[in-house]
Amino acid sequence: MGTRVPGLWLPSVVLRIVPTSLYIPDVFHVQRQFTFKKSRCDSCGPAVISGYLKTRTAIMKTLMVIAALCAVSKAQFPNGRILEPPVPALCAQRVIHERTPDGKGYFFSWRDPATKNTELDWLDGRNFCRKRCMDLVSLETSAENEWIKKHIVDDKVKYIWTSGRLCDFAGCERADLQPPRVNGWFWTAVLQKLAPTTRRDQNDWSESGGIGRPQPDNREEIQGGAPENCVAVLNQFYNDGVNWHDVACHHVKPWVCEENEDLLKYVRYTNSNLQI
Repeated sequence: MGTRVPGLWLPSVVLRIVPTSLYIPDVFHVQRQFTFKKSRCDSCGPAVISGYLKTRTAIMKTLMVIAALCAVSKAQFPNGRILEPPVPALCAQRVIHERTPDGKGYFFSWRDPATKNTELDWLDGRNFCRKRCMDLVSLETSAENEWIKKHIVDDKVKYIWTSGRLCDFAGCERADLQPPRVNGWFWTAVLQKLAPTTRRDQNDWSESGGIGRPQPDNREEIQGGAPENCVAVLNQFYNDGVNWHDVACHHVKPWVCEENEDLLKYVRYTNSNLQI
């Protein structure tokens, strides 16, 4: 299955591309709520104030991550399609098929009666997940990558979407992302850069594809079609193992959702009456 050594991938780098003009009302609403008012805390000790500040920082960090994700989505889809926000009721009812030892939950579209015969394009797959406080799976470690691949093989699934995408929008011109098809790939769900595609020990790109070239090869655009800007895992599709491929984002596939801690924190904070 194109196995890499489990657990030895290097930590990813946070991708920071957020328009300076970004305005997300929820962020400012919560910031106002957390404005420190001494009159309400005349008797607060250092521990209480410290706890307050830590809570405020954590909430603001989560909201700014969500704001960043919204900004990136606007840049990616200028045709009017958007990255959907979480829906609290759906988050509370989200289906978890399996959990990893660290407690993170995963949804496999082909295992659910409501979606087992459904395939979605990359954005629709993300939106299905995000409405449920999840996101398309990000294969950030070799161990997670091999775990997901085993499920694909065991369940005889031809391919799946991941959250991987090429940075191809405003702000991606910076030097460390050049050339884009080597240095510009990232996990959109967590805004983490992938290792350069030339570091074959730090990723799981296939060594072949539709035109016999190592991935990513942008085959479809070379052949006159759409650019291959999204990352899928293909199961022996080209008799090349179970590995990553760049694929045009409009194609439809099964998908895997992974719980997203930032979305969960946000919905729990803004909907304290719900059991999330």
